Amino acid sequence: LARWRCTMPEDKIESHEKVVRGYLAGIVNAKCCGENEDGDKIMMKDEAQEHKKRILDRSVPLTKQQLQKACSVNYRVKNPHYISGSELVVRSLSGDAKKIENFVVDWRKHFIETVNPKFMPVGWCVDNPVVCGRQDEGKSGEAECVKQW
Repeated sequence: LARWRCTMPEDKIESHEKVVRGYLAGIVNAKCCGENEDGDKIMMKDEAQEHKKRILDRSVPLTKQQLQKACSVNYRVKNPHYISGSELVVRSLSGDAKKIENFVVDWRKHFIETVNPKFMPVGWCVDNPVVCGRQDEGKSGEAECVKQW
């Protein structure tokens, strides 16, 4: 808004200003009454309501300071419920060796079909055995698959 107002359509200007004014009015509500942790004076309720009215009044233009304050907001907020795709895959396999093997073989097939590589390591094959975790020597001397999932 500060730089491009003269090139923007009026409806876009109004839409963006509405968002900025709503944000600034929300800040006024949050800072109402008393002092903050730094000891800075915070508006009293009546003063805050009057200031909020001025912010929301579309006939009063937004100042550069108000626009800068809106621009400096941290708009990226981490979603506490986000689960990465890789985590979902690992959970869906639930440590089942057969599911893991099928998944790995399917990804190998997908890789070959999608990338169509010209060169692969000697001995590489889609159907090569899949090892789950590490190989440990069992009591009988045979290697056992230790699941790390």
